[in-house]
Amino acid sequence: MRKSPTGTMTFFAGSTQLGTPQTVQASIQPENCIIESSTSLNTTALPLGQSAVTVKYSGDVNYAASVSAPVTIDVRIPTTTTLITSNGTIQQGTSVTFSATVAPNQAGGPTPTGTMQFTSPSGGPIGSAVTLSNGQAQVVTNSLPSGSLVIYADYSGDSNSSPSQGSVNETVNPGPDFNISFASPTVNVSAPGSSATTVVTVNALNGFTASVNLTGCSNLPPESTCSFTPAMVAAGGTSTIKVSTTAPSSLVPLSRHIDFGGWRNTAGAIRVLLLCAALLALAIQARRRRWNLAGAVLMFTLLIGIAACGGGGGSTGPTNPGTPVVTNQVITVTATSGTITHTFTFTLNVN
Repeated sequence: MRKSPTGTMTFFAGSTQLGTPQTVQASIQPENCIIESSTSLNTTALPLGQSAVTVKYSGDVNYAASVSAPVTIDVRIPTTTTLITSNGTIQQGTSVTFSATVAPNQAGGPTPTGTMQFTSPSGGPIGSAVTLSNGQAQVVTNSLPSGSLVIYADYSGDSNSSPSQGSVNETVNPGPDFNISFASPTVNVSAPGSSATTVVTVNALNGFTASVNLTGCSNLPPESTCSFTPAMVAAGGTSTIKVSTTAPSSLVPLSRHIDFGGWRNTAGAIRVLLLCAALLALAIQARRRRWNLAGAVLMFTLLIGIAACGGGGGSTGPTNPGTPVVTNQVITVTATSGTITHTFTFTLNVN
């Protein structure tokens, strides 16, 4: 019958013995004859930093002595991180300073070193990690989002000191801002060539006092423009937005390409020749400073012929169709004030 081990187990940190040898506690499981033995040691003698801990079994008359594989134990002093704010309630955009202090929980311990990372769950990291100086770190920020925030300071720890975290509450009230409202959110132009207006009001929020610059409209239909009177609006003031459209006409807009292809065909060439002949005859008559009835009749006949030839191939419709008819087209207005830029929309109908 197998016997349970007896003897002692002694713990070592490297070559340094920890405490006194501990008596082995052993037992045998009768159903499978497995021997179980154990012992334990409570100690505060481990040095700071990493230690390779082993345990040596003394052996007895039935079992040989043995040594366990080393187990690495990292011994660090617990710490406490305290975080304070320079102002617990601020307006968005205002600077605030957060100060963190790390202290060892064990008297006489070394001053913690390492870094401190300040964070806000609503806004992410607040700057980069700050290196501790005499166990302290600070960060200054003016970019916190509005709301009731919890700011955290996470200490990294070092070879002697354990990581720890501190927190503080911070209330950030919304900063000065503005929005725009339309007296009529829909502008109705009766027909291409007509214009229509709507009135916008600059509404101040959270003590906003600056002026707002209305810089333009986007997504307008072709051949249309918008204007603001005035373009610079004080907080609480109004401006009139005027949308102007273009009626169909035979005038070609400057932005369009003029096609001279018609002058390249046979009829166009004939018209050019007739025009040149008429101009040459006029020049000769002018040089001689005399006119006769036949010459005058010839000139008029040539000019009429040119006009007649030119009219046969032309289009009867307008060259410029003007502003097209649109329904519920969304127009975007851009408004800026300092570093604040917003966009607002209204609906345009051209009937």
